[in-house]
Amino acid sequence: RIVAVLHQIHRALVAVESVERFQDTEFTFVVDDFPLFPRNGSTQLAVFSFARNVKLESHEAVWLMPDFNLWAAVPSAGAFAEMQARARSYDARIEDKEQKLVWRGVEWTNPEVRGALLNASVGRPWADVKSMTWGDTAEFLSLDEHCRYAFVVNTEGRSWSSRLTHLLNCDSVPVIHDMDWTAHYYHLLDAGVNHVPVHRDFSDLDKQMEHYLAHPLSSQRISDAARTTFRERYTSPAAEACYWRRLLRTWSSIAPRPARTPSISFEEFL
Repeated sequence: RIVAVLHQIHRALVAVESVERFQDTEFTFVVDDFPLFPRNGSTQLAVFSFARNVKLESHEAVWLMPDFNLWAAVPSAGAFAEMQARARSYDARIEDKEQKLVWRGVEWTNPEVRGALLNASVGRPWADVKSMTWGDTAEFLSLDEHCRYAFVVNTEGRSWSSRLTHLLNCDSVPVIHDMDWTAHYYHLLDAGVNHVPVHRDFSDLDKQMEHYLAHPLSSQRISDAARTTFRERYTSPAAEACYWRRLLRTWSSIAPRPARTPSISFEEFL
């Protein structure tokens, strides 16, 4: 994850190095699923992180950065640009996709949310929702194989789930529950426009699925909006690099400027 973040920053800066110079700056970034802050009353300094809990006051110190998956999801999924290309191979009208909601994942990372999805999907004809373990991958689906389905559902895990970044590569209908966590592009999620909203306990999932299965034009409209907003724009490598540049400009404009010290180039470091 560290290497992926460093590569993202490098790509963002070298793309404009002939026309823009960035001033020296220092910052701390967290590569765990969430930042851990001290509870002893000590001063909390700002950090860059993949996600922020919208209900925690301490997380107001978090500056959101693009997550590592936007460079590559190792070890098996490959570079993000390659994942987007594989997802495009499944592009089709919603009516021509498998008329089901798909989910694969482990339950233990968030049994409240993921267990609720599993319970709400039991015996439903529209559901291909299965729990799995990494020790038994019989039910495994690759990220791009999710794009065969008309509906793809996101679930939070230990914090935010990077699953959503990959699901938005599909031209399927995203189904998203009420979330406690936000990532750098979540402000672009628009309920009923580019995703289908459901309650955090999935109590309205059956109703929503019946509605959108019966109204394919509405489903197609949401799928089209999700694809054009995210895969074609705001989760593209170009948009990710643009976000990094804006983030670093803004941060360096208010952060104390560090004293120059001996350093090495990015290329030497890696």
